[in-house]
Amino acid sequence: MAFCTNCGAQLTEGANNCTNCGAAVSAPAAQVNQVVTETVPVVTAEPVTPAPEAGKGMAIAALVCGLVGLLCTGGMLNILALIFGIIAKKQGSKSGMATAGIVLGAIGIAFAVIVAVIGIIAGIGAAATIGEYGGYYYY
Repeated sequence: MAFCTNCGAQLTEGANNCTNCGAAVSAPAAQVNQVVTETVPVVTAEPVTPAPEAGKGMAIAALVCGLVGLLCTGGMLNILALIFGIIAKKQGSKSGMATAGIVLGAIGIAFAVIVAVIGIIAGIGAAATIGEYGGYYYY
């Protein structure tokens, strides 16, 4: 089905002029209806895998060491949590695991120092008591 390029009216098959406005038809109606098909190549893209986050392994190690060190009052694990957390931050880790490892490590170290100070004070007190009474309690 062809249409006039001047007024948009529908043209009859093989007409040389538009029946509505009288404009000359530049091409026979049969040629106007031809559809041009073209083959377009399809390009498939490879799936994009996101790059691994920098310092993620160190951040996980900091968090685990911080948790275990805090629960077991392990001074060495708390120190490792601090070290791994700082390394993860320097490698560009943006997750909260590295920060949590640093905080848990610091809390664990502070807790271990407090326990050690209390133990030393209790030991000094016990030693002073034994020295004063010769190791025996007299009632």
